[in-house]
Amino acid sequence: MNPSALRSDWLATFAVFAEHLNFTHAARALALSQPAVHVQISRLAEELGVPLYVRRGRALELTAEGVELLAFTREAREHAARFAARFDARNRGEESVALASGEGAYLYLLGDALRAFGRRSKARLR
Repeated sequence: MNPSALRSDWLATFAVFAEHLNFTHAARALALSQPAVHVQISRLAEELGVPLYVRRGRALELTAEGVELLAFTREAREHAARFAARFDARNRGEESVALASGEGAYLYLLGDALRAFGRRSKARLR
C-alpha cells in the first residue's frame, strides 16, 4: 500500500460514514452526493486491500479492519488538533514551560530566576 493512499479527505469521509453506517446519511452530513461518498469509501478500501464494511441484510456493519481504521482516523484527528492548537497558542504568545523540581530547589535556587522569567516572557509556567 502506498502511504499517500491514506488521503485525508477519504479518511474524513470514512469517519462520517462509520458514524452513520449509511451512505445517504453520510453524504447529507458531508454535503456530498451519495455516489461520491461511495466512491471514496470504495477507493480507500481498494487502496488498503481490505473490506471496510459488510452488508448484513439491509444494514451495514464495519469489518474489523474498518473498526481499526476508524480508531486510527480518530487518533490522527486528535493529534492534528493538538498540533494545530500548539501553533495557535504560539501565535497568540501563549506558550507554556513545564518545570519539575523539589521544593528546596525552587525556594533556594530557582525562585528568583523563575519570577524574572515570568515577568519578561509571555510563556505560562507550569
